[in-house]
Amino acid sequence: MRLRSKFLDILIKLLEYELSDMPKATLDKEQYDGLLSGLWQNPAFRKHVQDRDARLIFTMAGGEGMTPEPREAYTMHTGQRVELLILAREAKKAYERLDKGKVVV
Repeated sequence: MRLRSKFLDILIKLLEYELSDMPKATLDKEQYDGLLSGLWQNPAFRKHVQDRDARLIFTMAGGEGMTPEPREAYTMHTGQRVELLILAREAKKAYERLDKGKVVV
């Protein structure tokens, strides 16, 4: 188990190193809000967030008679849920800002 953890750490460091050399396309605030607002306006995105959240909760909670998830898997699913909810929150806030006319795209 310890060797696996070290191996994953090395792979992550190599990936970070490779990605740091890639040119990054930067979006200004208006473009960023426009992109996120477009996501929130799409019913398929909102449905995906709702379904994925429900699946993650079911996976983490388990059911009667199910064995508990290992700690690593539970932590991974918790992180995925947090990332999903943050993305949805940011998309909704961007939509509300554009809807109120604070940012013009």
